[in-house]
Parts: sequence; structure tokens; C-alpha cells
Amino acid sequence: MRNEHLRAARTARGLTQEEAARLLHTHRDHYGQWERGRYQPSGRYRAALCALFGCDVMALGLDPNATHGGCRAGAGRKRGGR
Repeated sequence: MRNEHLRAARTARGLTQEEAARLLHTHRDHYGQWERGRYQPSGRYRAALCALFGCDVMALGLDPNATHGGCRAGAGRKRGGR
């Protein structure tokens, strides 16, 4: 399920997904997966999102009880591939 709250917070600040991702020190694809509802950001990123957008996790449509769900570096890559 898409996270329209997170998208609305980003667009209200006039940011693209790429710009928001850069400010959060993550990849645009990871940020996009959070907006698409495919993954929940990790605790570190939930805190950074709240600071960036000036609101709490509930206002951003994030699960405050999630213990993980952020994207791992290299997720989706084939093993042994480059």
C-alpha cells in the first residue's frame, strides 16, 4: 500500500525523491520503496525522516512498532555479481 503521507510531506517541501534521499544519506530507490509501501524504513531512517519533515512517524504514515524493514545495501543484487 502506497504511503501517501510520506509522499505528501516530501512534495510539500518541494523535494524530489532523489533530493530527499540525498538529505537522508540513502539511495533514491530505497526512498521510493518507502513511499510505495514496499518497505518500512529502519529506526535510524524513521528518526531522520521525522527530523527532515518536522513531524512524528504516525503523521508520516510509518509503523512506529516496526523493528526493521529498511533496505539493505546491495539488496536485489545477484550473489557473486557486480
